Amino acid sequence: MPKPETEEQKTARKIAEKSAKAACCTRAASLHTELCTALKRSCPAPDTDDYCFRFPCKKENFHPIYTTYTHVSVSVPPNASGNRGPGDPYNEPEIPIMFETALFYNERIVYRFECGYDDVCRFVSVAELVTELRRLGC
Repeated sequence: MPKPETEEQKTARKIAEKSAKAACCTRAASLHTELCTALKRSCPAPDTDDYCFRFPCKKENFHPIYTTYTHVSVSVPPNASGNRGPGDPYNEPEIPIMFETALFYNERIVYRFECGYDDVCRFVSVAELVTELRRLGC
């Protein structure tokens, strides 16, 4: 059984988590700009304290099996490997490198196995993410 955290360890962990979230929010804002430019689209920018945003799907690009979602959520989650920051005991990078996508039908997350989404999908490059968003009709 692991030893309980000391107060010092708890404080250090909370600081690291807060720092990781701030880095992910900053990266989400710059990622949003990169994706809008690459896709020649616009979508609402994430709030300064948010690490995710959604791209609406173009209805004219829908394939028959793709009509079961309306948006693709893009996230830079602070709890993902590669995004926890240098304060993490696993010596994570300073700039978050892991991106996630999820399908949404209006305000509800949906999982579509036929689209490759039985869970969220993860990517480590903007180029991969752009390819995926294009495939999904964004």
